[in-house]
Amino acid sequence: MIKPQYPLKQEAINGITPVFNSLLTAGVIVPCENSPVCTPLFPVKKIKDHGQPTECRFVQDLQAVNAAVQPRAPTVLNPYTILLQVPPTVKFFSVVDLANAFFSVPVNPDSQYWFAFQFNRKSYTFTRLGQGNVESPTIYNAALKASLDKLILSSHSALLQYVDDLMVCSDTEEACAQNTIALLKHLQAEGHRASRSKLQFVRRKVIFLGHVITADGKSISPKRIEAIQQLPHPCTKKQLMSFLGMCSYCRNFIPNYAVLEAPLRALTTSAHAPSNTLQWNPP
Repeated sequence: MIKPQYPLKQEAINGITPVFNSLLTAGVIVPCENSPVCTPLFPVKKIKDHGQPTECRFVQDLQAVNAAVQPRAPTVLNPYTILLQVPPTVKFFSVVDLANAFFSVPVNPDSQYWFAFQFNRKSYTFTRLGQGNVESPTIYNAALKASLDKLILSSHSALLQYVDDLMVCSDTEEACAQNTIALLKHLQAEGHRASRSKLQFVRRKVIFLGHVITADGKSISPKRIEAIQQLPHPCTKKQLMSFLGMCSYCRNFIPNYAVLEAPLRALTTSAHAPSNTLQWNPP
């Protein structure tokens, strides 16, 4: 199973080279020879503020590998279901984002060849769970949940988990601080790394799973609204599906969303729009 590396823009190469070097030094990536599998890299640009240098996530295009895998039933709850678990009495929140989360899960040496790739004309593979694998979110979610089950928080508090995103909720500022510190120490002891730059520590208002969370409830994050507004005008079925996917995250805040979405969703089917190209009437 060999899928050649497609050409990468110089910006993408520059963006993943520092990441590659750090992963190689850490042993997350190792040289790999004679693997019957080779899949291309698919760098994903991180969203940065204007003027900051370009950074990319080190992701593989594992479509060919995923097609050969029979995935287990997913155990990751959808974000809306998770947010329903916020206790009604809590007033203070902390959000913890884990850095390079999947890399905390080792890959069995006998299976590492499945994740081989080429970079700078040499072959390498992952020793840790990587992004792009259809099983990664489910495997990691289960591993982290098992780790977090050992942690006991104070009463009138809750810990919410969505893959590698965590939120501590407490009814008092002191309890929230104590629980958050206990969580961070537990994560360190269990071999996980929290992102210091993304930590939201003991606040009355936090951003979690694209929502603004306060004691009064939840609302859509302004950044999510801005991201939808900045999407290009959909000219193909694929672009329209991407647009609808983004809007779907907000469906619980839009009255009659299913009714409003239905005519647009119909355009993604061949029965209503035989051509892949979409044409819109003037407003």
